[in-house]
Amino acid sequence: MNSVADLINTAAVRRLAGARSYERGVGYFYGGRVEQPIERDGPSDTELRAQEAPALRAPSRRGRASVGTSAPKLSNWIRRIDRAFFGHGEFVSYYEAEAWADGIYVMVEHLENLCDAGHPDAVVELAEHAFGCADEAINYVDDSDGHLTGIIERLSELHLRACTEGSAEGDELAARLVKLELRSELDGFHRAAARYADVLGESGLAEHRRLLEPRWHAIKPTDDPYGAAFRIRQAMVGWALATGDPEAIIEAQATEIIDRKRPDHYRDAVDLMERIRRLADTAGEPERFTSFLRQVRTDHRLKRRLMAELDQRSWD
Repeated sequence: MNSVADLINTAAVRRLAGARSYERGVGYFYGGRVEQPIERDGPSDTELRAQEAPALRAPSRRGRASVGTSAPKLSNWIRRIDRAFFGHGEFVSYYEAEAWADGIYVMVEHLENLCDAGHPDAVVELAEHAFGCADEAINYVDDSDGHLTGIIERLSELHLRACTEGSAEGDELAARLVKLELRSELDGFHRAAARYADVLGESGLAEHRRLLEPRWHAIKPTDDPYGAAFRIRQAMVGWALATGDPEAIIEAQATEIIDRKRPDHYRDAVDLMERIRRLADTAGEPERFTSFLRQVRTDHRLKRRLMAELDQRSWD
């Protein structure tokens, strides 16, 4: 004879409730609107909404809103984020993925409310924790419909807003962005320096490059062009775009193409290198082109071929 536990399973509940009602209920649960009455180790929605409520603001040292006496308890919020991402069992099937994503969007709305209430620094940390959860979700969610893309876009917008309104200095933010961009398999921090340039400022951009350059120079021609090396190169392109320096932008793009050694992109690399040489000569800094060549991390045969091609080009 079957036990009650054997009879009440996901398939049975879906059949009895109807697909739409089931998915809506799952979304409510993942979003924190439904809570288990026992074994609770986190805050209730009522407690968390109280933290989201608009509070008396005082001017911060950077001229932005801040709340000095009612800071949220991060551990409670982290539990809530974990519940939204992981409170579903070992795997989220294709049929459950939409409701799972809806629950996460509800959680993101609460984080947005928390930022509205004047807690941007807390939201920066919580959004970064959520990014880490999204990276893990790749391994246990059937994301055939691309729900993670929408989640990452929403979190990216929130993180940038919180950094803009928060108190982190440029150097500190640069270190966080480099770490986030290089460790994530998703695109939330793709070419981050370009998006965060105004917040980073001149000092932050300099720190961003200082942290990236050793990793960039350490890339070997034999490294997987689509693994960590790809993220490092793209981070350098982001830094170049953030500087607004056309030569830096072209250098980063040319190096990225050359290092990947894609035959179909070879002509693009030559065109970019010619532009670099022209810019350096026009600026009266021919040594900059020589310095760039030293950074090209490829085999001697390919570098000789590139230089031979350049020598055939006219300077007109």
